[in-house]
Amino acid sequence: MYRVRCSKLDVLLAGCDKVRNKYEWSSLDKMKDSHIRMAIEIYNLAEYGFEPYHFSDVDMNAGNEHEPMAVKLYDAFNGTNYYPSYEQSREVVQAYERSNDWITGTRDFGDTIKTIDAKVSTDKNVFDSKKFMPVETEYVIQLNGYAWLYDTPENYLYNVLMPATIGQINKFVTNKKFVEMLTDSEADKYEEKLDKVYGYSGLTMAQRISIKPVPLIVNFQDTVKKRVEVMNNWIEKNKHNF
Repeated sequence: MYRVRCSKLDVLLAGCDKVRNKYEWSSLDKMKDSHIRMAIEIYNLAEYGFEPYHFSDVDMNAGNEHEPMAVKLYDAFNGTNYYPSYEQSREVVQAYERSNDWITGTRDFGDTIKTIDAKVSTDKNVFDSKKFMPVETEYVIQLNGYAWLYDTPENYLYNVLMPATIGQINKFVTNKKFVEMLTDSEADKYEEKLDKVYGYSGLTMAQRISIKPVPLIVNFQDTVKKRVEVMNNWIEKNKHNF
């Protein structure tokens, strides 16, 4: 049985006729183009070690770069001590990965009660807007996968605002000739402005953290089992072609 990563469960369920305003899907036998592409990627990785190509840019890299500090910030804000186990999980990833017959994945951090998934933002406008929006469907599905694997009754999406990386600041500051013409004094003031605008040094932790509970989906496990079985049946039927 080929397993699906928790981060890909939203792809597995996409296009399966989700019931409006509910986490229910009425057509679980479908294999659309996106499902086929994912099935092929899973098969090729398992059988040949072929890693799918993932496009990356400075914004995506910023999330990975800031994640350790984001966990430390969570601990500082909530009086918890998740970082040591988080650090260990990143040093020996496979040792902390959980799997069953249908899915596999490694959560960001948590304990026996809570699973917490961290999402880093370096754009204050985006971060503030998300405070007033429901948790995105893809993250609800992903966290329900982790809840299944780690058997946690409480699950949370942790959005955190972190400073822009050097790569991002270089992307924002397009007029480099202007910067090069500044005197040392002007350059220092410009650096202070960048730190205030992109480093969020004037904000409190409460202004940079948003934690939302994620609901457990009714019949989630049965739904995912059915979809993974459909995917595996398709792979078995078509694997001779790839």
